[in-house]
Amino acid sequence: MNIFLLLTIAMLMIILMLRRHIPIGPCMLTSGIFIWLMKAPELPYLVQALRETLTMPRTYDILFALYFVMCLEIELRTSGALAGMVQTLQRIFSSAKVTLAVMPAFLGLLPSLGGARFSAPIVEEASKNLPIEQEHKSAINFWFRHIFEFSSPIIPGMIMACNIAGVSYSEFILHLAWLTVLAFSAGWFVLIRPIKAENSYTEKINNDSQGTQDLWLALSPVIITFILVVFCGFNASAGMGLVSACLFLVLRFTKREVGLKDVVIGALDIKMFLNVLCILYFIQILTVTHVLQEIVAAFQSSPLPVPVIIACV
Repeated sequence: MNIFLLLTIAMLMIILMLRRHIPIGPCMLTSGIFIWLMKAPELPYLVQALRETLTMPRTYDILFALYFVMCLEIELRTSGALAGMVQTLQRIFSSAKVTLAVMPAFLGLLPSLGGARFSAPIVEEASKNLPIEQEHKSAINFWFRHIFEFSSPIIPGMIMACNIAGVSYSEFILHLAWLTVLAFSAGWFVLIRPIKAENSYTEKINNDSQGTQDLWLALSPVIITFILVVFCGFNASAGMGLVSACLFLVLRFTKREVGLKDVVIGALDIKMFLNVLCILYFIQILTVTHVLQEIVAAFQSSPLPVPVIIACV
């Protein structure tokens, strides 16, 4: 079967299963099994893919990064810093709309899958008094969290696409960074502007010093993690683990004690971890059955212009 036809059928399977509210992990894994059956239906391939998934450092970097970012979210939420930060930003900007757009965009710089898990509660908190549905909140979170894909130097998917196409990533950013501004503007026009909200924010917080403390307690973990990963060579899980441990101590020092047991156990989202493992297993199935290599070879041998190849990848 043609490789692109095979992938199209596999993606359609995923979409149809998602429409039936099947969790994304089993959807991806089922699609991977289908590809295995079509390409190389031999049991050793599945065993090899599973073994590699469970032994690759990347797997545990992703899982621990997700775990620690959930620890951060619990620490900030239960200490009141998360709600305080949102209130402070809304007071500064005099608009919940600006907070809704700016915070997911800022958290999109977080070099981890955990960025989604961290920004969702902030969007929920910022929009709790606004007349918008959950799907609208999810769209806002998703859109604004990805506007830096054209200009950030740490987006793995774009780095891989440029490598396949033989394009310098610095050149890519130089030519397409302006799309970040366009993406923000488009998101504002389509997702934020239609929201009916008061222009001013009138709810009061206890005092300015507490609001400033909440703001820095909530923003500093993201800033420090970014510095550790981009400039100090830490992987995402190590950076977030260090930051979440330090934040726990800082919260105790500032008399905002958070229960260690609540953080450690509360961050164990088993269903999410299993979904991630299924997705990583799916990737390895594509790797060991040489589907990924076929995709790369097909693109490299095609007469398509480089920009079209990047777009397709």
